[in-house]
Amino acid sequence: MKNVEDKVVATAPRVAALVLFAALGFVGVTRAAEETTQLQKIVEVRDVRAQPDQVSGVLVNLSSKPVRNVRVRIDRTWLWADERRAGGTEESPGRSAVYAVPGEIPPGGRLPFTYRPETPLPQRSDGRFETSVSVVGLEQTG
Repeated sequence: MKNVEDKVVATAPRVAALVLFAALGFVGVTRAAEETTQLQKIVEVRDVRAQPDQVSGVLVNLSSKPVRNVRVRIDRTWLWADERRAGGTEESPGRSAVYAVPGEIPPGGRLPFTYRPETPLPQRSDGRFETSVSVVGLEQTG
């Protein structure tokens, strides 16, 4: 029985480290979500239009201070037509990018943007792309 106890004792630090690592990861994800929520209170993304070769939209400054160097994350998520026969993540044509929108947005102002990736999305019949845009960074002046 001593052999089993040794294994349990030897495994305990690994389990504790794994739990701690998972908790820290969760805290990091929670903080990122909180930061994104705070940024969305300052700049809102509206009127997103997606095509295979570009994504466009409008940034609206909801604050009373000028905003510049707004960085948006553009997610082009691939949704398989038949999830039961879906390919793996390696086969998914989905992609993400962070785009720094040039220009300054005055308080209450709007700034249109257009992102053009180096390579357009492929035309496929086994699913579809879903596009989302979120603010992930900005500089507020004044």
